[in-house]
Order: sequence, then structure tokens, then C-alpha cells
Amino acid sequence: MFFGSIGRVNWCRCGRVVRCEGSVRSRQAKGPVMEPRDAADCLARLTRLLEAEGEPRRAAAAQRDKGSRYHFLAIRVPVLRRIALSDFDLSRHAPDARLRIFDYIWTHSEEYEVLSVPLLYYRNKGLAIRPEDFEVIRGWVGRVDDWGHCDDLSAIYSYCNHNWPERVMPFLRGLNGEDDIWSIRTSIVALVHYSGKNAIYLRPDQVFPFLDPHLGNRDKFIANAVGWVLREMHKVYPREIENYIRENATNISSVARRKARL
Repeated sequence: MFFGSIGRVNWCRCGRVVRCEGSVRSRQAKGPVMEPRDAADCLARLTRLLEAEGEPRRAAAAQRDKGSRYHFLAIRVPVLRRIALSDFDLSRHAPDARLRIFDYIWTHSEEYEVLSVPLLYYRNKGLAIRPEDFEVIRGWVGRVDDWGHCDDLSAIYSYCNHNWPERVMPFLRGLNGEDDIWSIRTSIVALVHYSGKNAIYLRPDQVFPFLDPHLGNRDKFIANAVGWVLREMHKVYPREIENYIRENATNISSVARRKARL
């Protein structure tokens, strides 16, 4: 299995992309050469698309719901998904250039819905996501400050972990040991593919070490993540999950227990 990086990207004085330390596969990617202004132009185009669909009267309520510091345009989820997956078309760009554009958008925008577009795009890839994508997207967790972006990014990481656990599990363990609530929540929610009959891709013995340190955590975002994972795992491993909850009855928070519905 190939584990590559698209490499560090530098801009030379002529404005063309110079890749450093890139993989052979990256260097052979087909598509137009992206100039430095292209990513900024794409960000501006995406922002205009989203601003045209915003509902300013709902913006304050949307921000309260998420509790995020970012500026909200208040765009309905179906509209946001349509823009992310259809209207904002980057198909003329090669995958590596597309990744650089989305990374630029993620690292430069202060608009909540603009930041949602790269997450929705790569979440929609599912198990078809590339290892090169993970090498960049693994750095996105640092800008997460709410449960919405957290859960979308966790879904992306779950697909990466499904494909390349030897690469991704150590990364998730690192997040799990941090003090930041969004890093911890991300590491837990990424243990399942959110919900549904195909949500479970790990064994209980792989999941429990991520839950153990946080069973008694009273932060609602972490406790709800613990409960959510237990609930989903119970659908496939009922005996193991019931035993785990019974053995940890004095440790698990009431919030996590309610969320697990067990």
C-alpha cells in the first residue's frame, strides 16, 4: 500500500508550484499547473457562492447552536452539500492540486460554512479517500472548535483509519491523549463510521483503550462521543459492550450512559 505525501509546496518567483520531497505519484499527476493566486481565487469564488445562499436572520442562532467562534452565513445543510459536491466544481484540477486548494480554504477562511466545504467534499469520498489526502487533512484538527466540524472531520479520519490503521491509529491515539476537548472527541468519534449498518469497522478490544481514559469525563461533548460509540458498537457486539459497561459501572459518566441508551 502506498503511503506518500504530496510534499511541501513552495511558490517560486515566477508564481509556479515547486514541489519539494513529493512522491513519484505526485510528480506524475496530470492537470494544469496551479499558480499561487489560484487557491485564493477559488476561496473567493466559494465564499461568493455561499454568501448568495446565506440567511442572515438565522446566523446568530446557528452560531449559538454550534458554539463556534467562526462567522456564520446560516446556510441550510442540503444547500451546503449541493455547493460542496456539485456547484463548487474543481474537476479540472488534478487531485493533488485540488487538495492544495481545499487545504488553502481550510487554513485561510473564517467563515463557518466555507470551512465546511472541504470537510463535506472529503467526507463524501468515503473509503475512496487517498493516503495522500490524509497526510494533509491530519493537520486540520487544529482549527476545529465545535461539534459540527469535529464530527465531519472524524468521519474522514474514520475512513482513513479503516483503510490504513497502521498509519492512522497512532495518530488518533495521540489526539486521544491531548487536553483539547475537540482532539479527544475527534479521536473517539472516528472509531465508527458515524451510524448505520456499516458503521462498525473495529473490534471492541481496539476501541476500549480510547474510551477508558474518558469514561468519567463530564464534558458533554466528550461524554456524548463515548456514549455514541458504545451505542453503535452494541449493535454488533452486544455482549462485549454490556460486559464493558457493567465492569465500568462506577466509572462511566451519567451523560455517556444516557447517550449509549444501555
